[in-house]
Amino acid sequence: ANVVFLESTLDNYHESKLIQKKGSINFLFAQCCDVLKGTSWIRMTNSLQTICALVRSIYRKKLSNFGFDIIDILIGFDESEVRMQDLLQSIQNILLGSFPVSLQNLSLKLLLILSTGKDNVSQNTMVEYLMMNNLFNCFMNILANPKLRRHLGYDTLLLLGILMNYRKYDSSNVYLLKLSALDNEVALRGMGAILFNMLSSRCSDFQNSVAESSGGVLSQITGLIGSLFVSEDAAIDYSLRTNEGLLLALYQVIHQNRNFMTVLCHSHDKSSNEEVPNYSTPLVVPQLGSLVTPSVSSVPESNISANVLCSFLTSVSIITRQLKDTHQRHIAKLCFITLTCLVEDQYANAYFHDNNIQFTINIYRAPMRHRKEVVNKSSTPNSLACAVLDLMTEFISSHLVKNLPIDLYGLAVGIARRLICYQKRHRIRLHYDWQPLWTALIYFIKFLLSNEATLIAKTDIFETILEALTIFNLFITYGDTFLPNPKEYDELYYEIIRMHQIFDNVHSMSLRHSNENGIWNDSSTKVTRALVNIRSIISHFTLKIDYFSATHNGQSLTSEQVLSIVRNNYDSLSLKLQESLDQFDRYAEKPKHTSFFTQLVRSITSAVRRTIPLANLDYQQLLEEYSSLENVIPASTKISLDSDYLYIPLLRRLFKFANKIIEDSKPLAIKQQEYQDAQVKMPSLPSKTFHPSCKQRFSLDHIMKFAATGMQAIVEDKVVTCLSPAESSSWNLLTRTMRKYQITDIRLTLIWTIGILIRYVLFLPFRASLFAITMTWYYLMSVTISYLPNSKFKRKLNRYAFTTTSRSLCLAIGACTKTYDKHNQCTIGSICVSNHSSPLDNIILSKNRCFAMIMQRHSGLLGLIMKSVMHTKSHLIFDRFEANDRKLLMAKMKEHIRNTTSNPLLIYPEGTCTNNTAVLVFKKGAFEIGATVYPAALK
Repeated sequence: ANVVFLESTLDNYHESKLIQKKGSINFLFAQCCDVLKGTSWIRMTNSLQTICALVRSIYRKKLSNFGFDIIDILIGFDESEVRMQDLLQSIQNILLGSFPVSLQNLSLKLLLILSTGKDNVSQNTMVEYLMMNNLFNCFMNILANPKLRRHLGYDTLLLLGILMNYRKYDSSNVYLLKLSALDNEVALRGMGAILFNMLSSRCSDFQNSVAESSGGVLSQITGLIGSLFVSEDAAIDYSLRTNEGLLLALYQVIHQNRNFMTVLCHSHDKSSNEEVPNYSTPLVVPQLGSLVTPSVSSVPESNISANVLCSFLTSVSIITRQLKDTHQRHIAKLCFITLTCLVEDQYANAYFHDNNIQFTINIYRAPMRHRKEVVNKSSTPNSLACAVLDLMTEFISSHLVKNLPIDLYGLAVGIARRLICYQKRHRIRLHYDWQPLWTALIYFIKFLLSNEATLIAKTDIFETILEALTIFNLFITYGDTFLPNPKEYDELYYEIIRMHQIFDNVHSMSLRHSNENGIWNDSSTKVTRALVNIRSIISHFTLKIDYFSATHNGQSLTSEQVLSIVRNNYDSLSLKLQESLDQFDRYAEKPKHTSFFTQLVRSITSAVRRTIPLANLDYQQLLEEYSSLENVIPASTKISLDSDYLYIPLLRRLFKFANKIIEDSKPLAIKQQEYQDAQVKMPSLPSKTFHPSCKQRFSLDHIMKFAATGMQAIVEDKVVTCLSPAESSSWNLLTRTMRKYQITDIRLTLIWTIGILIRYVLFLPFRASLFAITMTWYYLMSVTISYLPNSKFKRKLNRYAFTTTSRSLCLAIGACTKTYDKHNQCTIGSICVSNHSSPLDNIILSKNRCFAMIMQRHSGLLGLIMKSVMHTKSHLIFDRFEANDRKLLMAKMKEHIRNTTSNPLLIYPEGTCTNNTAVLVFKKGAFEIGATVYPAALK
């Protein structure tokens, strides 16, 4: 209600009155930005919602100087850079920090609102701040983190696709530059997983809609009548168009980043080691009322393609089925441009033509009068190149309409030509039936001839005809290098002879335009030259066929007889060798497609802006979520008490104050003695020349300096100092003062007495009780879990018990920890290596992740704890002094890593405890297993 009132109030203001209220708006915006630096999640949510309402309301105003006025009214021009820097830094902290998903989702929505305020993103001055304060690394961290990616990945990739189009033709775009140099495989795979989920969902939803529409005659009549009463504006689904933003992002990544090709080929199935989460990438952009993006409906396993490429090809067949309006044609053009970039890539072409990698890809066919709508064109498994050719053949033959999308046909024919050029260069004999492609190209040329008067006034049809004729010339000149068998070559000649009238008509049309010296003179001349070999084939074999028919009493020839004549008369045929048939102009976005992408981004930006509601926040749901997560629960449930973080700085100040009292109270003689002790140097080696009095005799005291020097070197060895306890930087109010002197101060005595009471009267009973209860609880849990059958529930219960125990033990020992970069935590099948200072390191590291630990066998209390831990049989114990145990441990570690259900291993590669003043040489065992290693540092 507050958002609705705020937006309606600002909407009712005239532009002049809005400028008068500039000071109040600036103050409100600044206050909201300051709240985002706090810790109250409810207040942060209200602030983000208020900023969203302010930005959207001011964007809707028709300001005279939009670029300057919106910044001045909203933020204040003088403070805009600093204020926006603070705002974006706060948003980045929220997105990557330990905040609720609802708050993170709302922060990302604010970035979308800032980026989509104007249809033309290049004229949106607010986006300039997103360029100055680069968020690319933040977006990559979201995409690389499975948990964040599940809820924020859709909007992140959508926002990235919009930002990469900001003034990219006028200046260097920082997001495009970062993307072109990106080599983070985890982030790239995150992009691929989001795109795969979106494309698979689209295919599944389309199949379900087709199944519903084919329910019967009554349902079809009902749908037809209902569509008559739907207005044109109401029929536009703007939420559906936001998916095109991901297709735009897919094009940008393929066009800019060569490393993404490996991601396109990465399989997304159950056998994959990488878990593909159920991403929130529905066809409708999530409503902000729930703030958590709804889950995608489950996709049947039989309909899920193996990787992003397969899903993309199926989606392209769905998109290109019907091209009724301009927007559908724009999306089809974007898909064809993306395919063009793919077929120009050497790695992609090698993957397309690999006969060892085959898929069954569903190609949906458009409904036509002479055939029923084929929901699914299933075929035997084949290479991806065959699927692309099937897709292009289907498009060329099924969209010959009066309002011909000539630009799409040019791209489709160009894609087929590029595939054939690759096959010719590498002599790849694709097992493919080429006749449908030849027939589709011939009928396409025939359609252009029939509609010459209409089309020639709009575009250069000769350029498209030349592309089609070049494909025929490639087959004629080099077909013996890549056609699967000689029979295909014979059938090519048969098709050319059978359709000779069409080629004759093309020749007549090109001659007519080349003689007229019109605007199509050059292109028509090229078409005339491209017809030389085709006309030679037609004239040569027509004479042979006519002669054969005359000698057989003028009877009509069968196809087999014509093929026989073709096979028997190759020797007498003379053709002209045409060069550069396999050379083509590589794709370049600028300047040919500049206007297209500008218009496409406008459409996507407008659609995204229409699908971000703010007025229907469910505060009851927010309160329930925040109350279960806010800082009101103990460390055993993932979050530490705020009092801990206040208690530790207080102790540090207290220790510093106590040491200051000690230093100020020391007598002068003691200070001078300490200074002299600090100046004592390590004894130096004596010179080679003995004392003059000792030249004739050797005395035992001559070696004492050497012995003292050697002992000093041993005692102060760098390795030994790492293994000895580190000295405290200040007095911790526990140890007694030195015996040499005694300092009496009433303040120090009072602090020491209070500390004793708090530590041993208040904290010790609580911590000892908590420790005993926690260990008893874990022992009972581990014994109970050990009797459960091996299942997913058992593993989940074990992880919960282990992490909860670690958090409770941290609370029992008074450990106040802070974890950085949680998104870099290790995953299943990997190894975590860390420095080691005490057995408590296991507890600290296990607060956020359940590990399978490698432990040295101990006795006593520590041995009892290890026995209770081993009830779950998920850890590895060995005896350091037994050589056989060490060899067996290596085999167990490899077996543990290969098990996809086991927890990651926790290893201390130094092999011993240190005082964290230096790092010892690592043992190589952790790095010889062959698993991914995640380093962790304890300070």
